[in-house]
Amino acid sequence: MGLWHTLTAPLRRSSNTAIAGYLPEPGQPSVQEPPAPSPPQTIRIEMVTKASVALDYGETLAGYRLTPERLFQFFRQADAGSPGMMLDAFESIVIGDGHTRGQYESRMDDVCLQDWHFFAPEEDERPFSIDVAKMLSDAMHQLDTPAAIEHLGTAVFHGAAYVEVPWQQRAKDGVVVPVDLVRPPHRRFRYDTDSFRPRIMHETNMYPGEPLVTTRGTSWIIAEPVRWRKPTQAGLFRSVAPWCVFKRMSVRDLILFGERFGIPMIIGKYGEESSESSRAALVKALEILGTEGRAVIDEKSIIEVTDAHVRGGKNEIHPTIVALCNAEISKIMSGGTLTSDAAGPGSYGLGTVHAAQKHKLSLADAGRITRAMDGLAREFVRRNGWWDKAAVPRLHIEVEQDQLIAAQTIKTLGEAGLDMSKRRQRRKFNQPPPRDTEDKLAPPAPNPSRGNQDEANQKSAAASAA
Repeated sequence: MGLWHTLTAPLRRSSNTAIAGYLPEPGQPSVQEPPAPSPPQTIRIEMVTKASVALDYGETLAGYRLTPERLFQFFRQADAGSPGMMLDAFESIVIGDGHTRGQYESRMDDVCLQDWHFFAPEEDERPFSIDVAKMLSDAMHQLDTPAAIEHLGTAVFHGAAYVEVPWQQRAKDGVVVPVDLVRPPHRRFRYDTDSFRPRIMHETNMYPGEPLVTTRGTSWIIAEPVRWRKPTQAGLFRSVAPWCVFKRMSVRDLILFGERFGIPMIIGKYGEESSESSRAALVKALEILGTEGRAVIDEKSIIEVTDAHVRGGKNEIHPTIVALCNAEISKIMSGGTLTSDAAGPGSYGLGTVHAAQKHKLSLADAGRITRAMDGLAREFVRRNGWWDKAAVPRLHIEVEQDQLIAAQTIKTLGEAGLDMSKRRQRRKFNQPPPRDTEDKLAPPAPNPSRGNQDEANQKSAAASAA
């Protein structure tokens, strides 16, 4: 903690409790709190998450000249409850590695940029359950819920994510609803050494930090893994980071190799009987041809490069290491390589399999966010005393499939008699409604010859069966 305090001390400033908005730019005033409802509905909100602090904007330069030894030292610190340096290293690694950042942005966009809504479980037939789901959905659409969903989605990569929710009672109907979704940065949290429960740090309590507790005015949305002992070990970046460091080191060596061997070596040879003027003219000619990679030697002298991995100026080992690192990063981030790299000849069938695997990962990511949001939905029902009156609403993120596959699925479901929303399908396929009758696209007329052929085939099949 001493290092954090020293590095961030010049950036410290006063902070006040924030209800709406979070992390204003340095020097900008905090967003004003929304007006509280009239008594007796007023609830005093005492949030654990304070306004922006120096810890949010300070830099530790953990990723500068990062080596495997320093990276694994950050891992040990994180597993002891202080993940700040590790998280800063992750940020530097992702920003500096185009392959990793592309994988990260793609996987996040597949889930976090989709439509969403709250719905009542189908097994619950009580009408009030539908009303409760609609009330929660309407309240959440008044907030920056997409940003909260995206923040919770980062838990897959960082290991955990937390959102604080302040609650207020509406004056018009007395329903207690969330009024903000505050997203503290990952670096704001540390963990107990005994129970490894999260604590949030702020300027008045940098150590040990405030526990994430539910109060009369606030609660928490917690996205943590269940298959790993510690959140600091659960994020995909934990496995990706070493490969990114190895790749960075190999690329650096490849650049040095290019600087040394990428420019042709100009060699001037002179004979034993060459005069001094001839040698001087040879040197002058070399200076005109180039300023780098030149030499003047006797014609009987020999220059030999004894690197086993260099044949005729070709480097084989460093590009191989870079390709290996990219392949491992792709496997970790997307479960395969054919969705990001064409490694080897490949095939259309394998590409389809890997695309299906990517879609499964998107569904899994959406499921993790939904499970975290279940805490907010349960809190909504609990705070309003509806446990015996309605079911807990459920968040649904509409993860998109390939449009051709989605169209075939809708066609099959429609032929099976399933009622579907035209408005929803138009939005799904980005198709506006027709302006008038002339603008309407009519389905193609059935082909009578095709119908006769199908009927003949059916009769033939029946005859064969008989």
